[in-house]
Amino acid sequence: MVADFKSKFSEPVLTTQLRVIESDAAKIYTAEIFKEVKDEIMKAGELIVKHKKEHGDTKLYTLTKFCKDMYERKVVFEGSTLQCSCRLFDSRGIPCSHIFYVMKEEHVDHIPRSLVLKRLTKDAKLEYLNMDSNGTADSNMVEMARFGAYCSAFTTFCKEASKKNGVYGKIMDDIMNLQKTYCTNDDPIIGTQNSVV
Repeated sequence: MVADFKSKFSEPVLTTQLRVIESDAAKIYTAEIFKEVKDEIMKAGELIVKHKKEHGDTKLYTLTKFCKDMYERKVVFEGSTLQCSCRLFDSRGIPCSHIFYVMKEEHVDHIPRSLVLKRLTKDAKLEYLNMDSNGTADSNMVEMARFGAYCSAFTTFCKEASKKNGVYGKIMDDIMNLQKTYCTNDDPIIGTQNSVV
């Protein structure tokens, strides 16, 4: 719950030279994964282009490290698709420093969604928390996860709302309306099993 709260409701300090890409990563990834991605963005600073070849829309970058001529990685850039010979994305699920360097060279200001694994994002639990808990073995887990998510969201909301003058009555009315709408004895399912309110 603490990790979820930090991921959803805190803003990391941006410290790399690629602030636009770093900011995009901060919006997408959980706090823990963002730290790893940020490390990769920072490592992009020590890379140098050794060769660059173009074949139509495809570009092949050969990268080396500053003062390390023996080090060599190849990155293929084609539209919004990037692949690196280091295979960090295949093994760890995050873009490598080589990919971030090529993104900088090609003026790509956001991480292509083909390089974002859903399970590492802030919204990874959304589908899980929205599913029916119809008496299966893990229905208690789903309910507890929802409870934690609601508590996190309401804690932040209440903290900010309590600072506002003259809105207490309106906010309490809205909360009571939410309670009337969603806390009846009936589960608000409309139509088929998949359309959950």
